[in-house]
Amino acid sequence: MNLIIRTRHATLFDDFEPLAAEKVARLERWLPRIDDVVVDVTHAETRAASDRFSVQVTVHSGPTILRAEERASDPRTALEAAADVLARQARRHKTRIKDRHHAAGAKGAAIDALDAAGPLRDDQGDDDEYVLGKIVKTKRFEAKPMSTEEALVQMDLLGHDFFLSSMLAPPSTPFYIRETTATTAS
Repeated sequence: MNLIIRTRHATLFDDFEPLAAEKVARLERWLPRIDDVVVDVTHAETRAASDRFSVQVTVHSGPTILRAEERASDPRTALEAAADVLARQARRHKTRIKDRHHAAGAKGAAIDALDAAGPLRDDQGDDDEYVLGKIVKTKRFEAKPMSTEEALVQMDLLGHDFFLSSMLAPPSTPFYIRETTATTAS
């Protein structure tokens, strides 16, 4: 971790740099690989003494950039407030990434459960290869023959506007498409 402290119109206390390193080190719990941390301290003559020092902390962690800016009468107080804001942001960021990866795992578990349920699909004929101008993926399904009414019920249960089935009497494969008509109010 590379800690850079920049000041503008301000002189810092000797204990500011170790305090900044300590506060930023807390972030490594949520952001495992912190590359650079830039701390900008600015002093401005304002009417309110509580807003004299502005501390902006920017954390670069791989492709993630977190930034917080806080104002206080003392640069150490502003740094502590900015570190708290960054800790909340880092926690939220880690939770989002964790949820994103767990959602993919849940989809995989659902697919595994469907595969274990029965011979609904046959994955032996799947082709997952990208070739320009060619068929990318082929899926084969075992479908039981059903009547038109049963196919329409299945289409409604799935909530789709289309359904592919095989017919009982004539050996064919009809493709049903629900007609949607737009009505206008007068």
